[in-house]
Amino acid sequence: MYDSLQAMLNGDEISDFKCNSCNQRTDITNVEFLGDTPNVLIIHLQRICFSFETFNNVKINTGFEFPNVLDLKDYSFSEIMRKQGKTEENFEDERIKKLMRC
Repeated sequence: MYDSLQAMLNGDEISDFKCNSCNQRTDITNVEFLGDTPNVLIIHLQRICFSFETFNNVKINTGFEFPNVLDLKDYSFSEIMRKQGKTEENFEDERIKKLMRC
C-alpha cells in the first residue's frame, strides 16, 4: 500500500504538454496527492492491465498488502508543503508566478 502511495507522489512524466495559458509545449510531471485525509478511505485497485504482447486485458493476481491502520499524513497536500517549507499562502503566490511566466 505504501509503495503505491509513494508512486502517486513520484508522478508521471508527460512529454509535449500544451500549456492552456501560453499555448506553448513543455515536459511536465503530473503529481497526485491527497487534499484532505479522510476518516474512511475507499481504495479501488486496478487489477486489469492491457498487454501489448497479446492485445488483450490481463488480470493481475499478485497479492496486495495493506495495514489495518493507514497513516496518510505523508501523502497529504499540507504535509508535502510543510516539508518543502511552504505555507498555503506562498504556495498560491508561487503557482501564480509560474502561470505568469508561461
